[in-house]
Amino acid sequence: MMTTRDDGLLDSDYIKSKIKGLSPRLLYVLMTEVSIDKSQSTSVVDVDYLSRRLAELNIMSEDLDSYIDIAHNHVLDDKAVDWIFKSLRVVLWFDDYLKKNRFKALTPYILKFQPILRTTYIDDCLKGFDTCYLLTEEESNNIYNNRSMNDGRYVRVMKPRNVATNIYDMSISLPPRPSRPIRENYDTSSTSNRRNSTLRLNKHIKQFERKSEFINCAKVEYSLRRTSEKYTDWLDVKNEQQILWAQEHLYSQNLLIQPRGFLTDTLQSIYEQVCASLDIIDTGLDNNSTTYGTSGMSLKKKEIIRKMRGAWSQKKFRDKKDAESALEYILNRRHINKLKKLASDYGVSSTEYLQQLIDDAYDKT
Repeated sequence: MMTTRDDGLLDSDYIKSKIKGLSPRLLYVLMTEVSIDKSQSTSVVDVDYLSRRLAELNIMSEDLDSYIDIAHNHVLDDKAVDWIFKSLRVVLWFDDYLKKNRFKALTPYILKFQPILRTTYIDDCLKGFDTCYLLTEEESNNIYNNRSMNDGRYVRVMKPRNVATNIYDMSISLPPRPSRPIRENYDTSSTSNRRNSTLRLNKHIKQFERKSEFINCAKVEYSLRRTSEKYTDWLDVKNEQQILWAQEHLYSQNLLIQPRGFLTDTLQSIYEQVCASLDIIDTGLDNNSTTYGTSGMSLKKKEIIRKMRGAWSQKKFRDKKDAESALEYILNRRHINKLKKLASDYGVSSTEYLQQLIDDAYDKT
């Protein structure tokens, strides 16, 4: 039985009974929709808190049902997105794929992002996709060109997510977007707003189908563009010097993807960033004979990796020669030969062996 307050509006206990079974992802979309519609900042994804806030915002039964329906229409099943959001490398690729889709029309849809509550990078990417809209070009134009409704209030305009500059393609010129209009508070007692609420809900109905299609297309695209291990097996995730060099090399070539909110706080995360930066190179290209070779990747990407591997080999050679030259200044030839033999027995270079001896002696002091 529905519980209402004396003024006929929903009680927080009833609201809680309706939303307590929603997953955190569904709750987040619901919270985002309420925050924008009510021009109220609600950033805590907690059932008890959200129930009280919805009651304070004078939410009525049909409004609550609409918000719940909207959430379900935006959130895909976990199984549909796990292949992306359980791997940092794939998330980095997918995040850049979303940005490219906005400007290169990789799918028939135009993505419109809403502001999100930022936590961790991977969670932010999932929130961004859950709350975004996939619109046709006509629908997008209608949002920007037909802002006023019959009662004089503004239709919602999606505010694109503020993303970092796409370093891979510096030639992209971002088209100017109109600023978000000032909206009046949504009056749930207004008959016209009830009608507009239905109109807004209609815009959400196709989102589940469109997002499913988008994810399926992305999965095919990633399977085609992911760099084969035989082209990355020379990268050693345990070699700090090499992985840091690879990151710097890609950055110097304007090929390193650096999404907003992503922190490379471990060697593993830098390695994933390097691999994802290579994965994204071919994304959006046509598979034609003039672009692709027999390797399964574009001739451009193959050449980039070849030059990158060659540059690393040259760096190792130069570092080895520099180390040998330095040893000649401090050791005579007899001791240099002894050092080389000891290092060879351990399978390391003379410099690495000497550094290990110094470290061991230092640790004992």
